[in-house]
Amino acid sequence: MAIIVVGGHSRSVGKTSVVAGIIAALPEMHWTAVKITQYGHGICSANGEPCECATNDQAWAVTEERDRSGESDSSRFLVAGAARSLWVRTRQGMLAEAMPRLRQELASAENAILESNSVMRFL
Repeated sequence: MAIIVVGGHSRSVGKTSVVAGIIAALPEMHWTAVKITQYGHGICSANGEPCECATNDQAWAVTEERDRSGESDSSRFLVAGAARSLWVRTRQGMLAEAMPRLRQELASAENAILESNSVMRFL
């Protein structure tokens, strides 16, 4: 399995566009795409506003995207041609706790592309 990680120095620098572009350019790779969002203090990492990134009662959540409207980052991955798209949400500093579940989800993937600034230390 090939694993590609796309990161950037801050938000709104085009990470999602790069991931979607790679997926669209290489459809034969049958990508499982992963958006990793770390949140803290009830404020969205994307725009600084209150949002739904926070999980209700746990430090992390992994959900599979099914919406193909293109309105969310993980939905854009499906529109680009990803076989699967996952959204991993963790509290700041809690990504390690979500990694066993993410590894389980990726075990059956042909190839994976992850949008994250912090996942490299766990791969």
